[in-house]
Amino acid sequence: ELERSILAQDPTIELPAGLSIATPRASFPAALELGSPILAGRDSELEWLRDAWRSARTGAGGIFLVSGPDGIGKTRLCAAIARLAYEDDAAVLYHSLAGATGGSQDLLSRFSPTSRPTLVVLDDLHEATADVVAEVHTLSAEAPALPLLVVGALSTGEGELPPELTELVSDVGAAHRQLAPLGIGAVDEIVGLYWTEPPSPEMSAQLLAASGGVPRLVHQLAARTAEADARDRLGAAVAIAVERRSGFDS
Repeated sequence: ELERSILAQDPTIELPAGLSIATPRASFPAALELGSPILAGRDSELEWLRDAWRSARTGAGGIFLVSGPDGIGKTRLCAAIARLAYEDDAAVLYHSLAGATGGSQDLLSRFSPTSRPTLVVLDDLHEATADVVAEVHTLSAEAPALPLLVVGALSTGEGELPPELTELVSDVGAAHRQLAPLGIGAVDEIVGLYWTEPPSPEMSAQLLAASGGVPRLVHQLAARTAEADARDRLGAAVAIAVERRSGFDS
């Protein structure tokens, strides 16, 4: 009878003491399935979040925020720690506050103290309403005693956090890292995704200068440069083939 009730997922089932049914977790959020296979130049930031996750999964959670201009890799960093947590059998939830007029209560209410270890990504937190800030503030008081890690991403434009975002960070008592532009080594890693040959120091330096070390721009510029080079090589190969064909026909 117990077996039939379990298979039927009977909500009125009474389980023997010490026995529980594991709740199936949702699939990995599609919004965090990002294109680049590498996370270049963010080893220390990822280790910072990995340490936070190790603590959270044992019941000592917290709120961690990353900030920086658009394209600097905030969401990509969140996706990396989210993937590690998911592979660690955690529940992973995602919510973007871009253009939001309401709160994130629908998302955060899916977590309870009896849940499996959970990682929540709050993207575009710079667009948070007062209600969301209040919810996050409440979580900041509760998370240290829960298997819950909240990672928020804030776009700041150029420079330091503006006053209102500085106040948000201090209000929720969150740990915070501002992502810096990439260095030449990280640019080399990204360029290597688009070129079969190692990039020349001159090319990497030019891409770093043109992109300002913003990962999204490095990817875009490296892809365009590789495409242009491929067209040039193809054009040269076609010209040689035509010239040789002409020699055979004469």
